[in-house]
Amino acid sequence: MEESKGTNVERKAEMGRAIVAELATDFMQRNQGRFIAVTFRKKVLAVCDTLEALNKELARGDIKENYYIERIGHDVIAQV
Repeated sequence: MEESKGTNVERKAEMGRAIVAELATDFMQRNQGRFIAVTFRKKVLAVCDTLEALNKELARGDIKENYYIERIGHDVIAQV
């Protein structure tokens, strides 16, 4: 069961990366380095300068579907 959970998470992450990659080039250039949340139906929920601001923006909404978060132009959201 655990293996299928991990596989499902990885599959959703792959789908999320593909959705972000399909966004318009000028949008990606204007928002380089910013954080983005997109649904798996390809709707942009929010774009913010910080992960904290993105979290606050998402918490304000009444979101009833799963979404993917990425930092545009980066391979990871944050490094510790």
